[in-house]
Amino acid sequence: MAAGTRPAVLIFAALAVTCLAAAAEDVDGDGLSDANESSLAERFCPVLHLAPGELFFPTPVEYVIENSQLKSYQDGTVTTVASKPTSSSLSVYSQPGSNYFLDNIHGGVDDDGVAAHFGEAKKNLTPTVYARVIPIGNLTVVQYWLFYPFNDGPLNRHEGDWEMVQVVVSGDTPVSAGYSQHFSGQWAKWEDVLTRGDHPVVYVAKGSHANYFRSSQGVLGLQNDVVSASG
Repeated sequence: MAAGTRPAVLIFAALAVTCLAAAAEDVDGDGLSDANESSLAERFCPVLHLAPGELFFPTPVEYVIENSQLKSYQDGTVTTVASKPTSSSLSVYSQPGSNYFLDNIHGGVDDDGVAAHFGEAKKNLTPTVYARVIPIGNLTVVQYWLFYPFNDGPLNRHEGDWEMVQVVVSGDTPVSAGYSQHFSGQWAKWEDVLTRGDHPVVYVAKGSHANYFRSSQGVLGLQNDVVSASG
């Protein structure tokens, strides 16, 4: 989790979501008190509508690390570097050009092993989002990072899927929001964002986990995402 990351409490449709917490005066030294960062992170936590039939929810990264092997790809050869990595041990693997990656031990893109294991494990997992608050000039950027163990959308399939929702605040006033989507993302002025209180409403595409401002969105070129207001 990057420096400046702060806790938040999220609303996931009918799921109660607790984000990771920490409290101190200004640990990251960015000029914002940690209490202020936590307050902003909680204030703008997104409301996520997961589409009916969605197999995954935003998950603690530790789940994926503990169920993966660390490997390296070089010159066409894949080598196992660590059979049981941990979040702390991964930090030592930082050599440039080593092409490290985590490989889920339960399955891959050619089977449903990851989904099957997550289906059993999720009863013991808490839906989790990582929040980061960053001052930039006269603005404050509030980011929410969501990690899904697997992407099985119609465009492609791959292990690990980071997505993001971002709110830009001027003083005490939100001015815009950005949602991650395929290849890039989409911005909207705050007055055009559907909200529940100060919480932006996000429609999450089934499988691909692209984020949309409306449940009527979801078509991007040849990509046809399934989103729903009833999720």
